[in-house]
Amino acid sequence: MHLQHLLKAVCRHSKWSLRREIRVALLRNEKTPMARALEFARALPVTLAREILQGSRLPANIKSYVLKDLAQRSGSNGRS
Repeated sequence: MHLQHLLKAVCRHSKWSLRREIRVALLRNEKTPMARALEFARALPVTLAREILQGSRLPANIKSYVLKDLAQRSGSNGRS
């Protein structure tokens, strides 16, 4: 199975996509769709999600969008 197909299957899987370590891995992967990255980041504590995104290989536009969403969620301006 091609890696991108595997990633999509894991993102959609009703059990695998709920596992915290899987969500963390998917937030680090450059092929994770924006909607899923946002969903996974929202399911984690803000500080942890920011830390994961710092080393993430997500495209810059997706990473930026998710970070802005986290900033709104935490009531901050995105710095910390």
